[in-house]
Amino acid sequence: MTEIKLCRVEGCINQKPYKSTLCVMHRQRWYKYKSFELPKRFPEGTVTYCGLHGYLTKEQTYCHSKTKYGNPVYKCKKCKYQAVLKYRKINREKHLAQQRCYDSTNPKRRLSRFKERLKKFNITIEQYEEIYQKQNGLCAICKKDERRLNKSKKTKLCIDHCHRTGKVRGLLCWKCNALLGHADDSIEIIDSSKAYLKFHQE
Repeated sequence: MTEIKLCRVEGCINQKPYKSTLCVMHRQRWYKYKSFELPKRFPEGTVTYCGLHGYLTKEQTYCHSKTKYGNPVYKCKKCKYQAVLKYRKINREKHLAQQRCYDSTNPKRRLSRFKERLKKFNITIEQYEEIYQKQNGLCAICKKDERRLNKSKKTKLCIDHCHRTGKVRGLLCWKCNALLGHADDSIEIIDSSKAYLKFHQE
């Protein structure tokens, strides 16, 4: 079995070609820059330049790929985020279908999304279950269980909260939760709607 010989540059674990003491990456750097280190093209503390956001630090970027010499290629996180949002807006149905497919095959992902909702409203799973048991598993307004299905399984009741104080008020089905949301939690609008329905029922 032949011995694998590594590049002579300290810390490099790349294999060197036959009859050479350097790996391809360090040999190319030496021929181009007369140094094993890359020249500093950006101000101190920055790693790349974005046409929209200027010079960026490593925390403001992500490693998009690597060159054939093993050097990381950094890209702007903000630009990537905007590109993702634009793609999801244009291909909304495709994105939702991919998301549903992923969630159906990854139950841990569904659980993590539920935990994200709990964290958003600052309550624990135990507190959610306590409210759920008090309401007998039914919506606090229409007294019916959640009718939405996800892959033939019922989804969890929505967490209703006050948009002014952030306090959790109870659990609602998605229709009642949307009803309060469209009414902007206004008692006057709800009463007006009630009077409107009564008038047209006579």
